[in-house]
Amino acid sequence: MLLRLRFRFFPLTRYAGLPIGGTLAAFRLALGTSETPVADLEARGLTPHDQQQCFDALHEVLLAAGIQVIYGGRLQPDVPSNYTHRLLDMARTQCTERLVLNVAPWPLWTTYTDAELAQVGDCAEVRRHPRPDLPVDDLMLEATETGFVPPKSALQRYAWARSLTSMREWVTAHADARILLGGRVEGYTGRLAGIVEEAVLSLRASQPLFLLGGFGGSAAVVLDLLKGVARPEMTTAAARTNVLHHDALVSLYAEHGGEWLLREDVAEELRGLGQQGLAAVLRNGLDEGENQELSRTTNPQRMGELVQTGVDRLA
Repeated sequence: MLLRLRFRFFPLTRYAGLPIGGTLAAFRLALGTSETPVADLEARGLTPHDQQQCFDALHEVLLAAGIQVIYGGRLQPDVPSNYTHRLLDMARTQCTERLVLNVAPWPLWTTYTDAELAQVGDCAEVRRHPRPDLPVDDLMLEATETGFVPPKSALQRYAWARSLTSMREWVTAHADARILLGGRVEGYTGRLAGIVEEAVLSLRASQPLFLLGGFGGSAAVVLDLLKGVARPEMTTAAARTNVLHHDALVSLYAEHGGEWLLREDVAEELRGLGQQGLAAVLRNGLDEGENQELSRTTNPQRMGELVQTGVDRLA
C-alpha cells in the first residue's frame, strides 16, 4: 500500500505554489529514471506497476515543490506507461509554470511529429540536443529522409553513443543535482547503461547525486560498486556478450574520437570513490545513514522525505 501513496502525503508539498525564483523553484534536478528488468524487480518482491507508481509519486512531489526537472526520456504520448508521457501529463495538470525540460538527443528528435510536440503543453519544453561533431555524414550513416539513424550497424551505434553522451554531459552541466532510480543494465544504445553513465558524469563533476537503489537496475549496480560489492555485469566479457558490435565500437572510438568506457575501469573508478563513504562522494546533503537508507528503501514517502532533506540542505 505504501507504493500507492500520492504526492499530497509528502512533506515537500509545503513548498507547493512557491513562485519561480524561490529557493526550491530555482533548483534544477536532473532525473534518471527508467524501467528495471522484470527479473530484477521480481527478485526483490516488486512488480513493474510498483516501480511505475513510485516514479509517479516521486515526480509529482518534485513538481509540487516547484523544482525544475530536466529529463531525457523519449516522447511516446500514445503509450500510457511511458515515463516521459506520464511526467509531462503531470506537468500539464499540476503546474502553472514551465517546470519540465525534456532534452531529446539527436537523432531521436528527428522522429517527433508536430502532433507529438503539441501535446507537451505550456508547462514543459522540449530541447532538441544538437548532433555531436561526428567524422561521418548522413549518407555514411544511412539516415532516413527525416534524418533518423537506426542504431543497427556498428557505425550507427557509434553515432548514437556519442550523441547520448553529449546530451548527458549537457544535462550534467545545466543541473544542480541528479537523482537516479532503476534502469536497464543491458540492452542500451550508448557506451554504457544510461544510468551508469549519468552516475559517472555526476561523480566526475562533483555534482550532488541521489541514488535510489531499492528498485534494482543500474542504480543498484552503481550503489553496489560504491559500497565495494562486485558486480559480474561490469566486465568486458559481459559487454561482449550483450552489446551489439562491442569490439567494433571500441575500434571506432579509438579511430574517430570520444572516450570509450571499459566496464572494469568504471567499476574500479566507482569502488575507489566509494571508499570515502556515500555521504562524502554523493555530496547530496544527506549524511551516511540517510544515504544508506535512501539506497535501500522502496517506500515512496520515505524517498520523498529523504530527497526533501537533501534538497533543503543543498538549496
